[in-house]
Amino acid sequence: MNLQDLKKKKPPELLAFAGHHAFVVGDDEAAIRLNAQVVGRARATGQVNELLFGLPRLVVAELSAGRWTAAAAEAAEAVGLAREIGQPALAALPTAWLCLLAALRGDSDGFWSRAAEADHLADTHPLGVADGTVRDVVRWARAVHKATMARPATAASLLGQLSDPVVVDMATLDGMESAVLAGRHEEARRWLAPVEAFAAATGAAWSRARAAHGRALLSLGEVAEAYFEEALSHHERAQRPFERARTLLAYGEFLRRARRRGTARAPLESALDAFESLGASPWTERARMELRACGQTARSRDPSTVLKLTAQEVQVARFVARGLPTREVATQMFLSPRTIDYHLRNVFTKLGISSRAELAGLPLD
Repeated sequence: MNLQDLKKKKPPELLAFAGHHAFVVGDDEAAIRLNAQVVGRARATGQVNELLFGLPRLVVAELSAGRWTAAAAEAAEAVGLAREIGQPALAALPTAWLCLLAALRGDSDGFWSRAAEADHLADTHPLGVADGTVRDVVRWARAVHKATMARPATAASLLGQLSDPVVVDMATLDGMESAVLAGRHEEARRWLAPVEAFAAATGAAWSRARAAHGRALLSLGEVAEAYFEEALSHHERAQRPFERARTLLAYGEFLRRARRRGTARAPLESALDAFESLGASPWTERARMELRACGQTARSRDPSTVLKLTAQEVQVARFVARGLPTREVATQMFLSPRTIDYHLRNVFTKLGISSRAELAGLPLD
């Protein structure tokens, strides 16, 4: 897009444009902030169509930053709104993201139902430019599901079919890991090459961490160990907890295979804590198995109470936690105050709290 095209855009369009490109260049903080502003403006002005285009972009930014609870709530809200206004095509993309989130969290029933729903919407409604993205996100979700079922070759084949640039970038770690586990090292190097180029050009901490992780997977011995350590040092300056946890897990697995069980326990314990916080059940179980192989029994922790909430309850809770009164929350979510009160009572019951002040102190992202 050239300067003349930018000058023709209205302020809301420029904000959306900036949010999209902040994500493309890997600035997670800016992507969340700018897309949240787009969504907030749409809520304040009652522009449902603008909200339906803004929410999926915010979902993508939240997903990358490890704010899975918020991402799931926003995607579910977008699906509901699209149905309510009779625009099922606009439900396709958020449904695809919900499919991926279900795969990441090991929710098999949710994964299959969302995959079928997204496929049906893509097959029966013209999605325009979103068609390829929807199909690629679902394909990525299928690959994640296969990978968690210990079928890396099938996962690698599915990931090799991705074509949407944003989805390809987001799925890079899965692509590298599946290819290595399937013994397709040359394929893993093809996934790694653009990551290294992006890291060299931008210096972004998360991309440098991802590149070092990929090099570690393709290396042996002391070289691999050095790359894992490098990746973790970059992760300290990044804000992508899921990718950091996966590096910790891969490092712990590497150390355990090298019969350094005592050294492996610390990264595996850290990985386990992070996966449990995210609700990433398949990776949680994998970390537990590795710890058992290291001679340590990891205690089972209670899942986050926030995970007990429905998507709509999460959204209500997040708005109330910001100090908004019931009527304002109802306006923001295009619901009645009575419906908001009903959801809020459920939130209090499920979380075992009795006041809005207590809600404000809970992690809801």
